[in-house]
Amino acid sequence: MGTVKALAAASLIAGCAAPAAAADMLMPPLRGYQAVPPSVVEIGTGWYLRGDVGYTDYKNPRDASFGSADTPFDSVKLDTTWSAGGGFGYKFLSWLRADVTADYHFESDFEANSARTGVTRRDRANFDSTTVLFNGYLDLGTWYGVTPYAGAGAGVAFNKFKDYQVEVTCLTTACGGPTPGAFAIGAQPVVTLADADLKASFAWALMGGVAVDVGGGFQIDAGYRYVNLGEVSSKTDAAGGVSRAKELDAHEVRLGFRYMID
Repeated sequence: MGTVKALAAASLIAGCAAPAAAADMLMPPLRGYQAVPPSVVEIGTGWYLRGDVGYTDYKNPRDASFGSADTPFDSVKLDTTWSAGGGFGYKFLSWLRADVTADYHFESDFEANSARTGVTRRDRANFDSTTVLFNGYLDLGTWYGVTPYAGAGAGVAFNKFKDYQVEVTCLTTACGGPTPGAFAIGAQPVVTLADADLKASFAWALMGGVAVDVGGGFQIDAGYRYVNLGEVSSKTDAAGGVSRAKELDAHEVRLGFRYMID
């Protein structure tokens, strides 16, 4: 009887051990833990080039003055102009990109007028500006190849007055003008001053628009940009007086292209 029990126990143990042995045969022996190498982010697949032209509508400078006492002008006007530029950028994510742009704003006519006791004054010049901006954008989704976006930028504007002219009309026997001294009654000769040096000024911008896929890696970019160019100044008399215009800003309508260089 004891022999029968022993044989039954041995059969049960063998039956349980057989599946474990089969599983061991199917599984390769462990040779030590091997970490899976992290995936490498491929750099160079999101670069793009861009080019733009724009129509620039300057707002009249809100803070413009002349002379060593910073006498405010009574009226100031800065005409509309055109701009052209380009840049390069990188698309980090489907919704996030950034670029660096340089734009030249072509010459615009600047005119300022002032009337004080005994004298009227008219200042004229050509104004131009070159901006270099670093910009960031949020792409807000794509529908049928159309991607709206919003962005902001900051950088520097290089502003300059060219061919600055001062015209003074004296209403009394003595009045101040672009050069110190007494003037006869009546209009004085127009004084043309040498070009002022470029003035570097902090600039910033806000923009929005849409990009339309046209194939071959190209997109047409149509947008609006508000840009603040800072200030510009020019020495306008021998006594050290300066004419300046601050808060130079503009509304721009822009049309351009982007090309992905994958």
